[in-house]
Amino acid sequence: KKRGYGYKYDALNRIKRARYKAGDNLTTEKLFFDIKSVNYDKNGNIKRLDRFSPNEAFDAKEETDHLTYKYFQLSNRLKSVTDATGNAKGFKDGNTSNDDYAYDTDGNLTSDANKGITKIKYNHLNLPTLIKFNNSNTKKIKYFYDASGVKLKKVVTDGSDETITDYMANGSVYENDVLQFIPHAEGYVTKSGNSYSYVYNFKDHLGSIRLSYSDGDGNGTISQSEIIEENHYYPYGLKMRGFNTNVSSLGNSLAQKYRFNGMELDESFEVLNTYDFGARNYDPALGRWMNVDPLAEITMQPYSAFNNNPIYYTDPTGMIAEPPVNGLEWFADDTGEYFWNEGQGSYEHYADPDKTGSNSFQGYYSADEFSEPVGDYSIIFDLSGMKPDDQYDPSNTIWSVAAPMLGYLEKMSAITFSEVKDISDQEKYPGVKIYSSEYMNGAITLGNLIITNPDMESAGTLDHEYGHYLDFKHHFKNDKTQYLKDIGYPSLKSAAGSGVHSQSTTEKRANRLGGEWSGNTYLKNKHRDEK
Repeated sequence: KKRGYGYKYDALNRIKRARYKAGDNLTTEKLFFDIKSVNYDKNGNIKRLDRFSPNEAFDAKEETDHLTYKYFQLSNRLKSVTDATGNAKGFKDGNTSNDDYAYDTDGNLTSDANKGITKIKYNHLNLPTLIKFNNSNTKKIKYFYDASGVKLKKVVTDGSDETITDYMANGSVYENDVLQFIPHAEGYVTKSGNSYSYVYNFKDHLGSIRLSYSDGDGNGTISQSEIIEENHYYPYGLKMRGFNTNVSSLGNSLAQKYRFNGMELDESFEVLNTYDFGARNYDPALGRWMNVDPLAEITMQPYSAFNNNPIYYTDPTGMIAEPPVNGLEWFADDTGEYFWNEGQGSYEHYADPDKTGSNSFQGYYSADEFSEPVGDYSIIFDLSGMKPDDQYDPSNTIWSVAAPMLGYLEKMSAITFSEVKDISDQEKYPGVKIYSSEYMNGAITLGNLIITNPDMESAGTLDHEYGHYLDFKHHFKNDKTQYLKDIGYPSLKSAAGSGVHSQSTTEKRANRLGGEWSGNTYLKNKHRDEK
């Protein structure tokens, strides 16, 4: 069935309105899943949001939410939300007196009167470790993490019942010591008795799960009964109701909780309803985060989500909104030539047979989720022709970070009679300076300067770091501030332990770019295995 989504934005590209239709020419079915009247304050906080949905008979529109947001004075912290409809199908307005929300001194939510949450405790990474409902010790959730903030276990206590969910490093999930599912690149494997079923997920450009299905009878054809679940979302991620939501015996109920942006929805006690994005927890009914942004100093503000444009941006780590990883800028043709596509529209690209960047053409072009060319396409930019001309320019080094770092390394080297070695290779890695010191912990790219250590002088590391440089040069046009904001700081935060570093968008970009440049097949395909 054909479906269509229409969106309107304000002058700052923030979502204002959305419409959803289906059927032939998108006119035969008006499914009424609309939002409108979305507006924001000067800090980017949502002030008003109206949602609509079909009535029970699915033959007329009804207003599901008419939300008014109020904030604490001189603050981005949400004070209360009022729903004028009294309709519990969307946001559930469980408190009509006093303030709805309270926070700790770090800005993390500690109580939510609408959900009956009376206490939330956090660890040093501002991740929740305990959530209590109705001040009860017999209705609570405990979370356990490793030292870097990766979730290991969840324990839900409901009276005398206790449910323990364990999260394995490979993505497998156990409940009360029973294996529930094992993830694979296109979905998951679930165990049923002595047999296993492969479930496949169809995702949209944000990584949100739209359709889950399994070939249960093994005949190579998917029947209606083999469709496990169908998901459609309002902007900001609240799931539309009324579609196929019954998880069949072919699927797994825990695996099917991974939905919007591919993240896990915690539906404990049927009221929590927040997504775990790794570094933060997100409420799709409100379109806001419940804990403070680890990168608040470089983002719009601590609580707004997806730059208020959830149609375009995703947030793979919970730290900073990013364009989706799909549509990465590198492509290679069958001859091995490399070219650059700076996010042009679907039908307009630039041919550059003479490497001048001046010839344009109209053509047809599409790409799969790994940005591999599909259909007709043409070389846009042959980077091999740039190698002899790409010389190191000190003005493109991010000295605000590099200078104190190199100063420290030089000081430590002088004390121990060692040295900071210049291992630059203009032929292999043109345009950059590369330094190596035994006192450097890891490797970093600061514009066109790479600093590493002797144990990481291998081609794998340097190709990857050179990928960061290519991102800086071609995508960010040597813009140091924007590069630090979108690549540098998120990469450092990821490496510091907020999640699986290699799975972050910044590192996938570097793997693809550096791998395509150097011909490092393992590196450029690494993002496939880790997607």
